[in-house]
Amino acid sequence: MKALEKDRNRRYETANGLARDVERFLADEVVEATIRNALGTVYFYLGQFVLAADQYRKAIEIRTKELGLRHPDALQSRFDFASAILPLPGRMQESIEMEELTLKLRREVLGEEHPDTLLRIGNLASAYVNPANQADKAEQLLRQLLPISRYTNGELHDGTTSKTLALSTSVMIET
Repeated sequence: MKALEKDRNRRYETANGLARDVERFLADEVVEATIRNALGTVYFYLGQFVLAADQYRKAIEIRTKELGLRHPDALQSRFDFASAILPLPGRMQESIEMEELTLKLRREVLGEEHPDTLLRIGNLASAYVNPANQADKAEQLLRQLLPISRYTNGELHDGTTSKTLALSTSVMIET
């Protein structure tokens, strides 16, 4: 599934990454986490957030054990889990805290200008604007993100224009 992802940022960064997964599979090493993460994504898009969260949680456990807490795949599963629990009653703060911690690790591992980092900053800003009513935090994140996105992606990139719109919306919500 990862090799066929529509979003380039979620594909293998190199052929070696794909080769390592194929070697693990052929050596009967654990590839269950990738399957669970894909299944979680299916449940997520079907609106089955509890089932999605359960699959993502299992993927987190496996990936953290096999690859380490700071590995990009383990971080991806953590973000996916946080997204799945965000709409669940009483889980918003847990979701936001997990996104904040994972974003901190992602910045350390991939850097501030990496496309995945930029995407996750925008996701966290969206979580802040949600009913959590933390528009001030969302605005602060978006103000940090926008110049980086302009520099990295260009002024007319979808990511840059969507963040500009999100910042405008955040400012309007606050006033």
